[in-house]
Amino acid sequence: MKKENGATLSPEESSNFFRLFIPLLQAVNYNYESSDQLEEQLRMGRPNMQDLMAVANALWEDTGILDEFSL
Repeated sequence: MKKENGATLSPEESSNFFRLFIPLLQAVNYNYESSDQLEEQLRMGRPNMQDLMAVANALWEDTGILDEFSL
């Protein structure tokens, strides 16, 4: 049985999502200082999932930051 999931992204959509989402998390982290290690982790290409989640949680708590975000 095939499971339908409307949230599945195409490879191109997935690429675009992460191209935007990681800089967004960096902006949130800069504003809320959720993780003091995230910048270095991203620079090294090895972000810690717990640190990413802490920053993402800060975003979901105040989505108004989306209005301030630009690439």
